[in-house]
Amino acid sequence: MKIQSLLKEPFVHFLVLGGLVFGAFSLWGASRDGIDHNVVVTSADVARLEALWQTQYSRAPTGEELSAIIDNHIKEEVLYREAMALGLADDDIIVRRRLVQKFLFLSEDLIPIAEPGEEVLTDYYEAHRDRYLVSPQTSFRHVYLSAEKRGEMARADAVLLIARLQKGDDNWRELGDPFMLQREYAARKETEIAELFGSGFAGALQDVEEGEWTGPVRSAYGWHGVKILDRALQTLPPLAEIRNEVIADYSGEQRQNANQAFYQAVRDRYTVSIERDAESINRSAAQ
Repeated sequence: MKIQSLLKEPFVHFLVLGGLVFGAFSLWGASRDGIDHNVVVTSADVARLEALWQTQYSRAPTGEELSAIIDNHIKEEVLYREAMALGLADDDIIVRRRLVQKFLFLSEDLIPIAEPGEEVLTDYYEAHRDRYLVSPQTSFRHVYLSAEKRGEMARADAVLLIARLQKGDDNWRELGDPFMLQREYAARKETEIAELFGSGFAGALQDVEEGEWTGPVRSAYGWHGVKILDRALQTLPPLAEIRNEVIADYSGEQRQNANQAFYQAVRDRYTVSIERDAESINRSAAQ
């Protein structure tokens, strides 16, 4: 039989593939020195697996389901040990970050943050008043005239329409051109208005007097007749109204400080050396 024909035989393919697999497992086995092949599933492990199942499915597992859960746990443990023995976690940025994250979670469990007392909370609130200020808010209605539809006549048409509105036309919702957004807004911050109509429109509203139709005011869409219904000045809510928010901010800050202190304590146990070549040092100095 010719060599070319022999290479096409499925049986030859099987032998070659089998040899490769055998070689891989031989290398694999040689690299697993020191692996612990004794897997012990404790009663605590079983209780934890049952509890996880019950949390997810709101019922206890059946005997068959529990056996499957335990088998899956054993499978995971065996494959995890084999993967670690092969060094598959080495230089894996995802695994590295996940382990760091788990370590930080562990540190948070070891360092509980107590809820602040009334005096501490009040002092924190007073020291961070600017954080809790509520921005000025504007309530307004508007009638829209499309720059795209009316072209150069859009502004002039807006002037005529505003004059009509100033005479007391109560049918304002039916006037002007169709508009894809709302025709009336309640208690909107300047930044929110800018997101909807553009910063020029939002800024111009701050100079419009309350209670009368005025304009025309230009937006990203065209021209508008505008009526300011109400303005709420910048205010600081009392602590009682935002107590939970202030507690969350205080606790978050304390957690951040505790995490940093914990890391520093661990970091101080290490000696760190940073090797840098001359080119890197010169590049840093030039910046």
